[in-house]
Amino acid sequence: MEWSGHEAAALGVKYSPAAIPSWIDLQTNSDFQKTIFAAPLPPAVRYYLLFGRKDDRGSVAGESDGTVSVASMLRREARDDALNIFGFDENHSSILRSPAVVETFNSMLASPSQK
Repeated sequence: MEWSGHEAAALGVKYSPAAIPSWIDLQTNSDFQKTIFAAPLPPAVRYYLLFGRKDDRGSVAGESDGTVSVASMLRREARDDALNIFGFDENHSSILRSPAVVETFNSMLASPSQK
């Protein structure tokens, strides 16, 4: 998730003959971007933050997942109440099929944590 918005989403909205609804929300300074952190989540909503840090060239520089900056993914408001934060040596696409991510996710489901 691009917590601060993404300029490419704005380009898609501006130049595409049919904008994908998520592009509208993911534009920098969209109504969604302005309100997502306006109020804290209810205390009963617990979450983990998983992110990739490998760019498309295979470099694990820690600056982006090849599409979204790590700084945006780890925005303070997003990580403050996370039960745990997990970084993976995966890019924007590979994180979706990574065995390490699946194992971590399944582990979270098997033993829910208390904050």
